[in-house]
Amino acid sequence: MKTFEFNNETITIEKTGYGQYVLSGLGISVHCTDSEIWDWCDDDENEEKHLSAKESAYRLLVNSL
Repeated sequence: MKTFEFNNETITIEKTGYGQYVLSGLGISVHCTDSEIWDWCDDDENEEKHLSAKESAYRLLVNSL
């Protein structure tokens, strides 16, 4: 499980299988298959990919509300 913050929200991503993840935050949990979120959400070696991963996770959650 990995945890990160974006827009003052705490988001977690948990690996549930090969290429399968559960994103939790904003009071909901959603299924996700975007491995780039898992790969880059806590790795700021490439700042552009790091920010993109966090934005994608947040957008998935917001669009599921």
